[in-house]
Amino acid sequence: MSGSIRPYNEYYLVSYLAYKIDPQNPKAVSYFNTYFGTQGTPPGSGGFPVYKKYDPYTLLTDNNQTFMSSFIPQFCWFLAKSYQKDDFFVKLNSDWMKADMLFWNKSLTDVGNRVVCCALHVCALCCKCM
Repeated sequence: MSGSIRPYNEYYLVSYLAYKIDPQNPKAVSYFNTYFGTQGTPPGSGGFPVYKKYDPYTLLTDNNQTFMSSFIPQFCWFLAKSYQKDDFFVKLNSDWMKADMLFWNKSLTDVGNRVVCCALHVCALCCKCM
């Protein structure tokens, strides 16, 4: 069996576990530091992770043709404390939320519809939280 795992995706968690379980393993440490990093923007390699813009927001994906589901950063957020402590990923998650809100604001045309904004309250489609 063979294949390739292209970062950025939920395999952040697999890489993080390998990094944490065996911090003396040079392959695990190098892979995690290269594609995900421990603090700040990961340096990446071979064009990965892919940075993709959705209007003003820069997001990550593992494919330059598609956006990654926002499930992926949420999944990493709730399952890896290091993700929550890394300023790069904190900003990334905030941008992902805003990009999702922008997408739905553009997609919903009925002014009577409401969207959840900032997970704190419900706003009209002309949300001023962005």
